[in-house]
Amino acid sequence: SIPNPFLMQKLTRLLLLVILSGFSVNLVTAQTNILDQSLLTQQSFDTFTTFSVTGAQTWNHSFTYGAVCSGYVGGQNYENEDWLVSPIMNLTQTDNVKLTFNHTRGSAAVFNVGVAEGWYKVYATADYTGDPSSTQWVELTGFNQNVPVAWQYIASGELIIPDEVKSENSRIAFRYNSIAGQSATWEIKNVKVTGEPQATNPNAGIFKITNWNTEWLGCGQFGP
Repeated sequence: SIPNPFLMQKLTRLLLLVILSGFSVNLVTAQTNILDQSLLTQQSFDTFTTFSVTGAQTWNHSFTYGAVCSGYVGGQNYENEDWLVSPIMNLTQTDNVKLTFNHTRGSAAVFNVGVAEGWYKVYATADYTGDPSSTQWVELTGFNQNVPVAWQYIASGELIIPDEVKSENSRIAFRYNSIAGQSATWEIKNVKVTGEPQATNPNAGIFKITNWNTEWLGCGQFGP
């Protein structure tokens, strides 16, 4: 018997739909939030650890601005090196790990002070010792520091966390510096680390193509 052409068209479309649906599922990899802290609540801020290497000033919490660090107190600038260190992140089974956050600097007279000197940097480590001075850090490159106007928040850009610092005890950290003669305020919020879970199925992500002659499906003479 000759197959019904309309039935064959429907079967062909159905097969193509199934194939393409499977194709899209295999290729789309889910993004996972590994770290997601606004720093706008005390609870969120407290998930991070503060460490002062030099100076009396430290990272502090603000319900409006997030994590805030400044070397300016009582009309005077002080020398400081202060670290804000994230909680532990297990990155051993994660690919394409990226850090993003929002930040700004001020006040208007000094908001670009120290940018060229590297006073505001972001790092990652595979093993935090509890002391930034004795920890092996890798600086995260591509950090957008071009704050156009004082106190205007900008996006950091996507900072790639390299494989060399991926471990069961990975952390990221923000380092603030100031000197006795000059300082600016650095404010950070909406810190996120995302990644793609590694596939547990060795065939995951492989698109296999099979060819069927759908023209004769259902035809006993030429089928199946």
